[in-house]
Amino acid sequence: FIGVNLMWVVIHSLIWDGKASNLQDITASLLSPGQNVELSNPTRKSSPSASSRFSLDSLSEMSFVKLWNFFTDPNPSTRNLFLNIGFAVGGHILWILPTFLGTLPDQEERGEDRLGGLPSNLSGADPIALWNRLLCPQCILQIVGINSINYFGKLLFW
Repeated sequence: FIGVNLMWVVIHSLIWDGKASNLQDITASLLSPGQNVELSNPTRKSSPSASSRFSLDSLSEMSFVKLWNFFTDPNPSTRNLFLNIGFAVGGHILWILPTFLGTLPDQEERGEDRLGGLPSNLSGADPIALWNRLLCPQCILQIVGINSINYFGKLLFW
């Protein structure tokens, strides 16, 4: 639990340079972990030094009111509950369904068609939006909050 949350904080502090506006911003941030990179459309007014990346500068961008509203607003809460229930049911079905079908003979040839629509979905994804949505300081706070709720929920109900 602590390791996963620390991993997200470390990833954020190593490669987050601000909100990216194009693929070059993402590439520059990934290729220079721990160093300040000038973005094409910087969101910060002043350019901090590379040593300030590891300080608590990102705390000013976090809002505990937004985090509270994320967990207490009925729309995302209901959506997250249904997603969680759906993922749990899907996982259980994936584990149980093959037991009813029996074993299959081992085939020598393995085709690339096992991936289905994954390559087409990945090629159509917007990496800039994904980058900004996954690694922003508020997003890291939400990921840590979600992990905390999942961990404490497991502690209470297991």
